[in-house]
Amino acid sequence: MKATVLADGQVLLSAKGATRRRATEDDSDPVMLGFLSFLQQQVSEHPEMITPVDQEQLARISKLVEGVESDDATH
Repeated sequence: MKATVLADGQVLLSAKGATRRRATEDDSDPVMLGFLSFLQQQVSEHPEMITPVDQEQLARISKLVEGVESDDATH
């Protein structure tokens, strides 16, 4: 699953098709997998709770990640 924040404040969630590579010990994170499983269940069971991101939320997110560096492989 991939999450992409769009310019207009929307988040696009993308799922890859049936061709998946097997996760290795190096790239599986049980906490992240548990969170993604929970998120998938909540989105499936309660789609009415999905709301657009507003400008205030985007500003708070920007402030929280200000100065955080990442490489191309992490986003």
